Amino acid sequence: MFATLRKLPILGRPFSPEDHKPGADPVALLGEGFWERRFGRDPSVLGKAMRLSGESFTVIGVISKELHGSWKTIEVFTPLRRSARRRSGFAWRSGPNARSCGWSAPRAMALAGVGIGLLAGLALARLITSLLFQTSARDPPTFSLVPLLLLTVALLACYLPARRAARVDPLVALRYE
Repeated sequence: MFATLRKLPILGRPFSPEDHKPGADPVALLGEGFWERRFGRDPSVLGKAMRLSGESFTVIGVISKELHGSWKTIEVFTPLRRSARRRSGFAWRSGPNARSCGWSAPRAMALAGVGIGLLAGLALARLITSLLFQTSARDPPTFSLVPLLLLTVALLACYLPARRAARVDPLVALRYE
């Protein structure tokens, strides 16, 4: 990523291709703000070990605020590495217990949409009563099956592209960008 942006660290070195290989020693680049707060801009931080999410990383460099100023929460960059469990990606950590966003956000958005739709449907049912023939505007099967159908479609719309994207090798995707 840093080579693509033609930006070198202000201290130390950027990630090398070897840092991305399985079994490579875990290394990290610090954001300049984090380096100032945690290490007092001490240049001897290079080569020191620090723990992130229970794993020890060796500090290899410091990235300028100019480069990552728009990514305010990113304090530590770690390289793309492949493990036996096929978990990969740039780990942009904002704290020692950084976690990835799983399916909870899409699920919550879909459920919120269904809830809002149900409330709006009940409120607008009076307006369509005169347009319906042999059906109540508040028909319970309709009000239960339609939201379930919409929820299923919303979850599939999230799941299918995510499953396909998970099959792409991140190193190959980064090379083609």
